[in-house]
Amino acid sequence: MVTTTGKTFRLRLVADHDKIAVDGEDVSFVTVEVVDSDGNVVPLVNDRISGSVTSGPGKVVATENGHPADFTEFTSQDRKAFHGVLLAIVKYHNARDSVITANSTEMKSASLSLVAT
Repeated sequence: MVTTTGKTFRLRLVADHDKIAVDGEDVSFVTVEVVDSDGNVVPLVNDRISGSVTSGPGKVVATENGHPADFTEFTSQDRKAFHGVLLAIVKYHNARDSVITANSTEMKSASLSLVAT
């Protein structure tokens, strides 16, 4: 079934795993999605999104959007979404839980808790 999306409404964060080993090696790939009020990814959006760890010792070590012509530094925490999606890579160096937050001036922000193991 094909669904037409509505206007951009908010950001949604989805982690590949929400528990990260505190070994200095493990990372969590957090997908930042631009969604409409029904939760559908809005693919024609390329808004600038910033991501950061707002609580705890985790760190956003890299971001990527998959756009072949985007030359933003890999280590930047501020990047445009591409087709409504952005990837943030989070790493831990301390045994405390963290909260990652994504913000955009165009829509509601989102946060996600990651657990240190």
